[in-house]
Amino acid sequence: MASANPASGEKRPEDRMVARVGHMLNELFIKTRGVMHMNVLLRWATAAEVDLRRGDILLWKTCTMPKAEERLFPSGIPTDIQLRAYSFENCRLAIQEASPTLAYVLQGLDAIIQEPSLRPVTRSPMVAYLLRSRDDGDGNNNVAIDREVQARYHTVVKVVTEMPENDCWDAAPGMVIDSTCWQLGFGDSCANWDTYLKRRAVEGESIWWEPFGTCFSEHEADLQRGETVHAFLTEATIRTINNVLYREISLLGGREAVFRDSSDEEFRAWRKQLYGVLGTALERLRAKADWVLFSDPDKDSSVKKAELQQLVHGSGGEEHEIFMDALDGVIDCQRALFNHYSPISDAYEEEQGLEGEDETGDSRSTEADRI
Repeated sequence: MASANPASGEKRPEDRMVARVGHMLNELFIKTRGVMHMNVLLRWATAAEVDLRRGDILLWKTCTMPKAEERLFPSGIPTDIQLRAYSFENCRLAIQEASPTLAYVLQGLDAIIQEPSLRPVTRSPMVAYLLRSRDDGDGNNNVAIDREVQARYHTVVKVVTEMPENDCWDAAPGMVIDSTCWQLGFGDSCANWDTYLKRRAVEGESIWWEPFGTCFSEHEADLQRGETVHAFLTEATIRTINNVLYREISLLGGREAVFRDSSDEEFRAWRKQLYGVLGTALERLRAKADWVLFSDPDKDSSVKKAELQQLVHGSGGEEHEIFMDALDGVIDCQRALFNHYSPISDAYEEEQGLEGEDETGDSRSTEADRI
């Protein structure tokens, strides 16, 4: 791998690219959730209001009508609470949506990309209560309340552009991309790996290392099963992001021109333009999704599924295919590197006796989400 020039005070070009794409992806996740979030917040309270030690408590329900007719948040909800709500238990969803973009931008870069899961330091815990309508089997709908707490482990992305001499990449310096840091009470979503470990990881706890593409493969498996609204909407969202990003990157001359060579002022102006174009595209997607889900309360589930599949198909394009080709290539490369370099720490599921994905923050589908 290329080595840094210690005599130079400037950031290495590859590090500049990683930092810029990381910050952009973190902003894109929040802006995307602002359009595609499928829960409505009914009430927010601080833990002190209900005699708990600290943190925030959310009471929400799944959307039952179009977003244009149902506000996602009541008026007066602070911005940081909205960011926390978007982030809650969505760390693996954030990586799924970001993976094609990260692969396309960093394709060809001398880097190792990993998806470590660690025990996070939580400045401000969160608990969510989700109202669900359930059929009791006799045709009667009853309201149930599900309590959701933050998972024990939190998944982020680590990008390494400099390997240490001992080739142990868990100790290698790098940048962390943590798009859902808000749920833990942090506001800085990109950080140096060493700093991240010292400030945001529980000391002495093992880290579960996975190669880049692991989270995305979970999404692909969900989509293949085709059982949840979440899987179809996630795929349509990813395709929409890919199409818009490729076009906007091309307008400025390509990924190196945008993420490596542009000035800070040019990059800020480009991001502003990107967010506007993507916001419009996502609003169109959300309107189409709302029509599928809410236009006819008596719509048969098989019809709804077929319409969701059409929505996904219609969200594709040549730009999306270019991103996916890049993702396939980078995933293959990263898995080979992952198998070559051995981390120091053992997988945490072996040491802690953990089972399955429920231990990591993800966007697990629920009974209410099934088609």
